[in-house]
Amino acid sequence: MINFIALLFLLISFSVCAKEFDIEFAGSFGLQAKSIENSLTADNFGQDWKKDEAYIGYANMDVKLELYHNKIDANWFVRHSQSDLYDQDKDYVAPFYFAFPNKVVSRNVFKLRKIDRTDDSVTESILNQFIYEWGDEDTSFVFGRMFIEFGEGYFFNPIDPFMLPLSLSTLQGVQQGNDGLSFHFDKRSDLQVNLYLLGDKQFTDYDGRITRTILLHGDWDYTKQTHINYILGEDQKRHKYGFEIKHSFDTGLIYAQAVRHSQRLDKEEEDDKGLQHYLLGYEKDLTRNLTSRLELGRHEIDDTFPEAEYERNFLPIEDFIGLSNMYRFNDRNFAILQGLTDTKTQMLYLQSSFTHRLKKYFEIKLFAKGVVARSKDDDDSQQRTIPREFGAAFQSQF
Repeated sequence: MINFIALLFLLISFSVCAKEFDIEFAGSFGLQAKSIENSLTADNFGQDWKKDEAYIGYANMDVKLELYHNKIDANWFVRHSQSDLYDQDKDYVAPFYFAFPNKVVSRNVFKLRKIDRTDDSVTESILNQFIYEWGDEDTSFVFGRMFIEFGEGYFFNPIDPFMLPLSLSTLQGVQQGNDGLSFHFDKRSDLQVNLYLLGDKQFTDYDGRITRTILLHGDWDYTKQTHINYILGEDQKRHKYGFEIKHSFDTGLIYAQAVRHSQRLDKEEEDDKGLQHYLLGYEKDLTRNLTSRLELGRHEIDDTFPEAEYERNFLPIEDFIGLSNMYRFNDRNFAILQGLTDTKTQMLYLQSSFTHRLKKYFEIKLFAKGVVARSKDDDDSQQRTIPREFGAAFQSQF
Protein backbone atom coordinates (compact mmCIF):
# COMPACT_ATOMS: atom_id res chain seq x y z
CA MET A 1 0.00 0.00 0.00
CA ILE A 2 2.83 2.38 0.89
CA ASN A 3 4.55 1.60 -2.41
CA PHE A 4 1.31 2.26 -4.29
CA ILE A 5 0.83 5.63 -2.55
CA ALA A 6 4.45 6.59 -3.29
CA LEU A 7 4.02 5.60 -6.95
CA LEU A 8 0.76 7.56 -7.16
CA PHE A 9 2.47 10.61 -5.62
CA LEU A 10 5.32 10.39 -8.14
CA LEU A 11 2.87 10.12 -11.03
CA ILE A 12 0.89 13.14 -9.81
CA SER A 13 4.09 15.14 -9.30
CA PHE A 14 5.34 14.20 -12.77
CA SER A 15 1.97 15.15 -14.30
CA VAL A 16 2.03 18.57 -12.60
CA CYS A 17 5.66 19.18 -13.60
CA ALA A 18 5.00 18.09 -17.18
CA LYS A 19 2.07 20.49 -17.34
CA GLU A 20 4.19 23.35 -15.98
CA PHE A 21 7.41 22.45 -17.83
CA ASP A 22 8.04 23.64 -21.38
CA ILE A 23 11.12 23.56 -23.61
CA GLU A 24 11.62 25.00 -27.09
CA PHE A 25 14.46 24.80 -29.61
CA ALA A 26 14.99 27.09 -32.59
CA GLY A 27 17.86 28.28 -34.70
CA SER A 28 19.13 29.78 -37.93
CA PHE A 29 22.00 29.17 -40.30
CA GLY A 30 23.58 31.31 -43.01
CA LEU A 31 26.31 31.11 -45.63
CA GLN A 32 27.62 34.02 -47.69
CA ALA A 33 30.14 34.44 -50.48
CA LYS A 34 30.90 37.95 -51.71
CA SER A 35 33.26 39.93 -53.83
CA ILE A 36 34.63 43.05 -52.11
CA GLU A 37 35.78 46.03 -54.17
CA ASN A 38 37.75 48.91 -52.70
CA SER A 39 36.82 52.55 -53.19
CA LEU A 40 38.81 54.34 -55.89
CA THR A 41 39.93 56.92 -53.35
CA ALA A 42 40.70 54.56 -50.44
CA ASP A 43 44.35 54.14 -51.45
CA ASN A 44 44.92 57.74 -50.30
CA PHE A 45 44.14 56.59 -46.74
CA GLY A 46 46.32 53.49 -46.53
CA GLN A 47 43.75 51.04 -47.89
CA ASP A 48 46.06 49.64 -50.58
CA TRP A 49 43.99 46.82 -52.06
CA LYS A 50 41.76 46.59 -55.14
CA LYS A 51 39.52 43.55 -55.00
CA ASP A 52 39.12 40.55 -52.73
CA GLU A 53 36.65 37.93 -51.58
CA ALA A 54 34.97 37.15 -48.26
CA TYR A 55 33.20 34.00 -47.09
CA ILE A 56 31.06 33.90 -43.95
CA GLY A 57 29.22 31.09 -42.23
CA TYR A 58 27.20 31.75 -39.08
CA ALA A 59 24.53 30.10 -36.96
CA ASN A 60 22.32 30.70 -33.92
CA MET A 61 20.93 28.05 -31.59
CA ASP A 62 18.14 29.11 -29.21
CA VAL A 63 16.91 27.17 -26.19
CA LYS A 64 13.99 28.25 -23.99
CA LEU A 65 13.10 26.48 -20.73
CA GLU A 66 10.15 27.30 -18.48
CA LEU A 67 9.14 25.71 -15.19
CA TYR A 68 6.38 27.39 -13.23
CA HIS A 69 7.44 31.08 -13.17
CA ASN A 70 11.11 30.34 -13.81
CA LYS A 71 12.57 30.81 -17.30
CA ILE A 72 15.98 30.20 -18.84
CA ASP A 73 16.73 31.49 -22.34
CA ALA A 74 20.05 30.82 -24.09
CA ASN A 75 21.48 31.63 -27.50
CA TRP A 76 24.73 30.23 -28.87
CA PHE A 77 26.21 32.17 -31.79
CA VAL A 78 29.03 30.87 -34.01
CA ARG A 79 30.59 32.61 -37.00
CA HIS A 80 33.55 31.93 -39.26
CA SER A 81 34.71 34.72 -41.59
CA GLN A 82 37.42 34.17 -44.19
CA SER A 83 39.17 36.91 -46.18
CA ASP A 84 42.69 38.15 -46.90
CA LEU A 85 41.45 41.54 -45.71
CA TYR A 86 41.80 40.32 -42.12
CA ASP A 87 45.57 40.81 -42.46
CA GLN A 88 46.50 42.10 -39.00
CA ASP A 89 49.51 44.04 -40.32
CA LYS A 90 47.41 46.14 -42.71
CA ASP A 91 44.57 47.46 -40.49
CA TYR A 92 42.00 47.34 -43.30
CA VAL A 93 38.55 48.80 -42.59
CA ALA A 94 36.67 46.47 -44.97
CA PRO A 95 35.94 43.72 -42.36
CA PHE A 96 33.96 46.23 -40.29
CA TYR A 97 31.47 46.48 -43.17
CA PHE A 98 31.29 42.97 -44.64
CA ALA A 99 31.03 41.30 -41.19
CA PHE A 100 28.83 43.90 -39.46
CA PRO A 101 28.21 43.70 -36.54
CA ASN A 102 31.77 42.69 -35.71
CA LYS A 103 31.07 42.35 -31.99
CA VAL A 104 27.80 40.75 -31.02
CA VAL A 105 27.92 41.60 -27.30
CA SER A 106 27.09 45.23 -26.65
CA ARG A 107 27.74 45.43 -22.88
CA ASN A 108 30.22 42.73 -21.92
CA VAL A 109 31.33 41.71 -18.42
CA PHE A 110 31.25 37.90 -18.48
CA LYS A 111 33.05 37.41 -21.85
CA LEU A 112 31.67 33.83 -22.37
CA ARG A 113 33.30 33.66 -25.77
CA LYS A 114 36.15 32.09 -27.73
CA ILE A 115 37.64 34.03 -30.64
CA ASP A 116 40.48 32.74 -32.83
CA ARG A 117 42.18 35.10 -35.30
CA THR A 118 44.61 34.49 -38.13
CA ASP A 119 45.82 36.70 -40.96
CA ASP A 120 42.91 35.59 -43.12
CA SER A 121 40.10 34.52 -40.78
CA VAL A 122 38.15 35.10 -37.58
CA THR A 123 36.31 32.26 -35.83
CA GLU A 124 33.88 33.13 -33.02
CA SER A 125 31.95 31.00 -30.55
CA ILE A 126 29.89 33.16 -28.21
CA LEU A 127 27.17 32.56 -25.65
CA ASN A 128 25.20 35.50 -26.96
CA GLN A 129 22.33 35.17 -24.50
CA PHE A 130 21.97 33.36 -21.20
CA ILE A 131 19.31 34.64 -18.82
CA TYR A 132 17.42 33.47 -15.81
CA GLU A 133 14.01 35.11 -15.45
CA TRP A 134 11.70 34.86 -12.49
CA GLY A 135 8.38 36.55 -12.02
CA ASP A 136 4.72 36.65 -12.90
CA GLU A 137 2.50 38.65 -15.23
CA ASP A 138 2.99 41.83 -13.17
CA THR A 139 6.67 41.89 -12.22
CA SER A 140 9.76 39.99 -13.31
CA PHE A 141 13.50 39.92 -12.69
CA VAL A 142 16.15 38.97 -15.28
CA PHE A 143 19.81 38.16 -14.66
CA GLY A 144 22.53 37.31 -17.19
CA ARG A 145 23.25 38.22 -20.80
CA MET A 146 20.09 39.59 -22.36
CA PHE A 147 18.74 41.00 -25.60
CA ILE A 148 17.28 44.50 -25.22
CA GLU A 149 15.38 45.74 -28.24
CA PHE A 150 12.85 48.53 -28.62
CA GLY A 151 12.20 51.48 -30.92
CA GLU A 152 11.11 51.80 -34.56
CA GLY A 153 14.31 53.26 -36.07
CA TYR A 154 15.32 51.40 -39.23
CA PHE A 155 18.57 53.00 -40.42
CA PHE A 156 19.27 54.62 -37.04
CA ASN A 157 17.58 53.93 -33.70
CA PRO A 158 19.00 56.27 -31.01
CA ILE A 159 16.29 55.47 -28.45
CA ASP A 160 17.88 52.01 -27.95
CA PRO A 161 21.63 52.16 -27.21
CA PHE A 162 21.88 48.37 -26.74
CA MET A 163 21.07 47.03 -30.22
CA LEU A 164 22.51 48.34 -33.50
CA PRO A 165 20.18 48.50 -36.54
CA LEU A 166 21.05 45.83 -39.09
CA SER A 167 19.10 47.22 -42.06
CA LEU A 168 22.27 47.73 -44.14
CA SER A 169 24.03 44.56 -43.00
CA THR A 170 23.85 41.36 -45.03
CA LEU A 171 23.92 39.32 -41.80
CA GLN A 172 20.38 38.85 -40.52
CA GLY A 173 19.14 37.41 -37.24
CA VAL A 174 22.23 38.55 -35.32
CA GLN A 175 21.33 40.05 -31.94
CA GLN A 176 23.58 41.76 -29.42
CA GLY A 177 23.71 40.61 -25.83
CA ASN A 178 24.03 42.82 -22.73
CA ASP A 179 25.35 41.69 -19.33
CA GLY A 180 23.62 42.62 -16.09
CA LEU A 181 20.24 42.78 -14.36
CA SER A 182 16.86 44.04 -15.41
CA PHE A 183 13.55 44.55 -13.61
CA HIS A 184 10.20 44.76 -15.39
CA PHE A 185 7.15 46.22 -13.66
CA ASP A 186 3.40 46.26 -14.43
CA LYS A 187 3.74 43.89 -17.36
CA ARG A 188 -0.05 43.73 -17.90
CA SER A 189 -0.73 47.45 -17.76
CA ASP A 190 -0.60 50.04 -20.54
CA LEU A 191 2.57 51.51 -18.98
CA GLN A 192 5.43 49.07 -18.48
CA VAL A 193 8.60 50.21 -16.72
CA ASN A 194 11.96 48.51 -17.27
CA LEU A 195 15.07 49.18 -15.19
CA TYR A 196 18.42 48.03 -16.61
CA LEU A 197 21.54 47.67 -14.44
CA LEU A 198 24.32 46.63 -16.82
CA GLY A 199 28.10 46.55 -16.95
CA ASP A 200 30.74 46.71 -19.66
CA LYS A 201 34.47 45.96 -19.62
CA GLN A 202 34.92 46.58 -23.34
CA PHE A 203 34.73 50.33 -22.77
CA THR A 204 38.06 50.24 -20.91
CA ASP A 205 39.52 47.42 -23.02
CA TYR A 206 39.12 44.80 -20.28
CA ASP A 207 41.48 46.46 -17.81
CA GLY A 208 39.38 45.19 -14.91
CA ARG A 209 37.12 48.20 -14.52
CA ILE A 210 33.39 47.94 -15.18
CA THR A 211 31.60 50.83 -16.90
CA ARG A 212 28.10 50.97 -15.47
CA THR A 213 24.71 51.41 -17.09
CA ILE A 214 21.68 52.49 -15.07
CA LEU A 215 18.82 53.15 -17.46
CA LEU A 216 15.06 53.49 -17.01
CA HIS A 217 12.91 52.59 -20.01
CA GLY A 218 9.20 53.36 -20.14
CA ASP A 219 7.01 51.44 -22.60
CA TRP A 220 3.58 53.13 -22.81
CA ASP A 221 0.53 52.25 -24.90
CA TYR A 222 -1.00 55.72 -24.76
CA THR A 223 -3.89 54.63 -27.01
CA LYS A 224 -4.50 51.65 -29.28
CA GLN A 225 -2.79 53.53 -32.12
CA THR A 226 -0.21 55.60 -30.24
CA HIS A 227 2.81 54.17 -28.45
CA ILE A 228 5.53 56.00 -26.47
CA ASN A 229 9.02 54.87 -25.45
CA TYR A 230 11.22 56.96 -23.17
CA ILE A 231 14.65 56.50 -21.59
CA LEU A 232 16.49 58.19 -18.73
CA GLY A 233 19.80 57.25 -17.16
CA GLU A 234 23.55 56.77 -17.54
CA ASP A 235 25.30 54.59 -20.12
CA GLN A 236 28.88 54.48 -21.51
CA LYS A 237 30.00 57.48 -19.40
CA ARG A 238 27.19 59.72 -20.65
CA HIS A 239 23.76 60.70 -19.37
CA LYS A 240 21.18 59.64 -21.95
CA TYR A 241 17.54 60.64 -22.12
CA GLY A 242 14.91 60.96 -24.78
CA PHE A 243 11.64 59.65 -26.18
CA GLU A 244 9.98 58.04 -29.17
CA ILE A 245 6.35 58.46 -30.18
CA LYS A 246 4.76 56.18 -32.77
CA HIS A 247 1.31 56.36 -34.31
CA SER A 248 -0.04 53.43 -36.32
CA PHE A 249 -2.82 53.50 -38.90
CA ASP A 250 -4.40 50.96 -41.24
CA THR A 251 -1.66 50.84 -43.87
CA GLY A 252 1.43 52.08 -42.03
CA LEU A 253 2.91 54.11 -39.22
CA ILE A 254 4.68 57.38 -38.44
CA TYR A 255 7.23 57.88 -35.66
CA ALA A 256 9.65 60.39 -34.18
CA GLN A 257 12.59 60.17 -31.78
CA ALA A 258 14.61 62.78 -29.92
CA VAL A 259 17.54 61.66 -27.74
CA ARG A 260 20.28 63.62 -25.98
CA HIS A 261 23.65 62.38 -24.73
CA SER A 262 25.50 64.53 -22.23
CA GLN A 263 29.20 65.32 -22.50
CA ARG A 264 31.55 62.57 -21.32
CA LEU A 265 31.24 62.35 -17.54
CA ASP A 266 34.87 61.27 -17.12
CA LYS A 267 36.32 64.15 -19.19
CA GLU A 268 36.59 67.86 -18.56
CA GLU A 269 36.16 69.62 -21.89
CA GLU A 270 34.53 73.05 -21.82
CA ASP A 271 33.75 72.92 -25.53
CA ASP A 272 32.05 69.53 -25.32
CA LYS A 273 28.31 70.22 -25.63
CA GLY A 274 27.17 66.62 -25.73
CA LEU A 275 25.31 64.96 -28.58
CA GLN A 276 21.80 65.39 -29.92
CA HIS A 277 20.08 62.79 -32.08
CA TYR A 278 16.70 62.95 -33.75
CA LEU A 279 14.75 60.83 -36.18
CA LEU A 280 11.53 61.11 -38.20
CA GLY A 281 10.12 58.07 -39.97
CA TYR A 282 7.14 57.12 -42.09
CA GLU A 283 6.18 53.68 -43.40
CA LYS A 284 3.25 52.93 -45.69
CA ASP A 285 1.92 50.10 -47.82
CA LEU A 286 1.69 51.93 -51.14
CA THR A 287 0.10 48.91 -52.83
CA ARG A 288 -0.63 45.32 -51.83
CA ASN A 289 2.88 44.42 -52.99
CA LEU A 290 4.96 47.53 -52.26
CA THR A 291 5.95 48.85 -48.81
CA SER A 292 8.09 51.97 -48.44
CA ARG A 293 9.79 53.49 -45.43
CA LEU A 294 11.28 57.00 -45.34
CA GLU A 295 13.56 58.22 -42.56
CA LEU A 296 15.42 61.43 -41.99
CA GLY A 297 17.43 62.48 -38.99
CA ARG A 298 20.65 63.49 -37.34
CA HIS A 299 23.19 61.18 -35.73
CA GLU A 300 25.80 63.41 -34.12
CA ILE A 301 29.33 61.98 -33.99
CA ASP A 302 31.80 63.13 -31.34
CA ASP A 303 35.17 63.66 -33.03
CA THR A 304 36.94 64.37 -29.71
CA PHE A 305 35.72 61.24 -27.90
CA PRO A 306 34.50 58.93 -30.68
CA GLU A 307 32.32 55.94 -29.93
CA ALA A 308 33.96 52.56 -29.64
CA GLU A 309 33.73 50.42 -32.76
CA TYR A 310 31.17 48.07 -31.19
CA GLU A 311 28.83 51.05 -30.71
CA ARG A 312 29.24 52.48 -34.22
CA ASN A 313 26.35 52.61 -36.62
CA PHE A 314 26.93 50.94 -39.99
CA LEU A 315 27.69 54.14 -41.93
CA PRO A 316 29.68 57.18 -40.67
CA ILE A 317 26.88 59.64 -41.44
CA GLU A 318 25.48 62.49 -39.38
CA ASP A 319 22.63 64.23 -41.25
CA PHE A 320 20.84 61.72 -43.46
CA ILE A 321 17.81 60.78 -45.50
CA GLY A 322 17.07 57.10 -46.04
CA LEU A 323 14.51 55.29 -48.18
CA SER A 324 13.71 51.58 -48.19
CA ASN A 325 11.35 49.84 -50.62
CA MET A 326 10.22 46.21 -50.48
CA TYR A 327 8.34 44.71 -53.39
CA ARG A 328 6.71 41.29 -52.93
CA PHE A 329 6.23 39.50 -56.26
CA ASN A 330 4.52 36.59 -54.49
CA ASP A 331 4.86 34.55 -51.30
CA ARG A 332 8.25 33.17 -52.38
CA ASN A 333 9.97 36.11 -54.08
CA PHE A 334 10.65 39.67 -52.97
CA ALA A 335 13.13 42.45 -53.71
CA ILE A 336 14.49 45.29 -51.55
CA LEU A 337 16.01 48.53 -52.79
CA GLN A 338 17.21 51.04 -50.23
CA GLY A 339 19.48 54.04 -50.12
CA LEU A 340 20.96 56.40 -47.58
CA THR A 341 22.45 59.80 -48.34
CA ASP A 342 24.48 62.20 -46.22
CA THR A 343 22.85 65.58 -46.78
CA LYS A 344 26.09 67.44 -45.95
CA THR A 345 28.74 65.49 -47.87
CA GLN A 346 26.25 64.24 -50.52
CA MET A 347 27.54 60.70 -50.23
CA LEU A 348 24.96 58.18 -51.49
CA TYR A 349 24.94 54.52 -50.43
CA LEU A 350 22.66 52.03 -52.22
CA GLN A 351 21.77 48.44 -51.41
CA SER A 352 19.65 46.05 -53.46
CA SER A 353 18.71 42.41 -52.96
CA PHE A 354 16.47 39.74 -54.43
CA THR A 355 15.31 36.85 -52.23
CA HIS A 356 13.78 33.56 -53.33
CA ARG A 357 12.28 31.23 -50.74
CA LEU A 358 12.96 27.63 -51.69
CA LYS A 359 10.64 26.29 -49.00
CA LYS A 360 9.13 27.62 -45.81
CA TYR A 361 12.43 27.81 -43.93
CA PHE A 362 15.01 28.13 -46.72
CA GLU A 363 15.91 31.10 -48.91
CA ILE A 364 18.57 32.29 -51.34
CA LYS A 365 19.53 35.94 -51.66
CA LEU A 366 21.52 37.89 -54.25
CA PHE A 367 22.74 41.32 -53.17
CA ALA A 368 24.78 44.33 -54.23
CA LYS A 369 25.69 47.34 -52.10
CA GLY A 370 28.08 50.24 -51.93
CA VAL A 371 28.76 53.93 -52.43
CA VAL A 372 27.55 55.29 -55.77
CA ALA A 373 28.32 58.96 -55.04
CA ARG A 374 31.40 59.79 -52.97
CA SER A 375 31.80 62.43 -50.29
CA LYS A 376 32.57 65.91 -51.62
CA ASP A 377 35.19 66.24 -48.87
CA ASP A 378 38.52 64.91 -50.19
CA ASP A 379 39.81 64.46 -46.62
CA ASP A 380 36.83 62.38 -45.46
CA SER A 381 38.68 59.12 -44.73
CA GLN A 382 35.68 57.34 -43.20
CA GLN A 383 33.25 57.82 -46.07
CA ARG A 384 35.87 57.47 -48.82
CA THR A 385 37.06 54.05 -47.63
CA ILE A 386 33.67 52.28 -47.62
CA PRO A 387 33.94 49.18 -49.87
CA ARG A 388 31.39 47.72 -52.31
CA GLU A 389 29.95 44.21 -52.03
CA PHE A 390 28.41 41.80 -54.53
CA GLY A 391 27.39 38.37 -53.40
CA ALA A 392 25.00 35.55 -52.68
CA ALA A 393 23.64 34.17 -49.41
CA PHE A 394 21.85 31.05 -48.29
CA GLN A 395 19.76 31.29 -45.12
CA SER A 396 17.62 28.86 -43.19
CA GLN A 397 15.58 28.70 -40.01
CA PHE A 398 14.58 25.69 -37.98
